[in-house]
Amino acid sequence: MLGKWHGTKYRFIQRYRSGFPENLGEEFDAPFARLDWVSRNRFDLQWHRHTGERFCLNRGLTLA
Repeated sequence: MLGKWHGTKYRFIQRYRSGFPENLGEEFDAPFARLDWVSRNRFDLQWHRHTGERFCLNRGLTLA
C-alpha cells in the first residue's frame, strides 16, 4: 500500500500484479480511499468504489 498527494487530496493506493497469461506480472495501482483537506486539521474520508464513484464515509475528521 502506498499514498500520494494530489493537490489537497491524499489518495491511498494498493498495487496489484496481474496473473493472466497474456500480461503475466504486469503491475497496476488501484486507489481505494482518499482524504480531502477541508480546513486546518479537518479532512473528509472518501471510499473509491469499483464503479469509479466516490462515497463520503465521514466529514470533518481530524487525524487524531
